[in-house]
This record gives sequence, C-alpha cells and structure tokens, in this order.
Amino acid sequence: GDSGGPMIAKLKDFSWVQLGVVSFGYGCAQAGFPGVYTRLSQYTKWLYDNTDLGRF
Repeated sequence: GDSGGPMIAKLKDFSWVQLGVVSFGYGCAQAGFPGVYTRLSQYTKWLYDNTDLGRF
C-alpha cells in the first residue's frame, strides 16, 4: 500500500515540501473515510538529531 509514502504540497513559489508520511487509510481514497498521516513538523528536531539531514 501507500503506508510510509510522502504527503506533499506545492508552495506558491512552485517548490514542493513534504508535510507528512502516510500512516493508514481505508481502501484507496474512499469517500467518507479519512486518510491518516504523521505530521513531520512535530518530529523536526528528532529527525535532525538522529539522521544525516542537513549534514551534507
């Protein structure tokens, strides 16, 4: 499935940003059933402390 995939958005300057990670959902974009995502902004410090992000 899509779990672990990126939730992305295009900004006004036409660049892209990843906002979240797909957690789970019911079927494939089923009406009336929300998709569930993890918000990356809540984990920014952890990501920088525990990965090589920003170190290249």
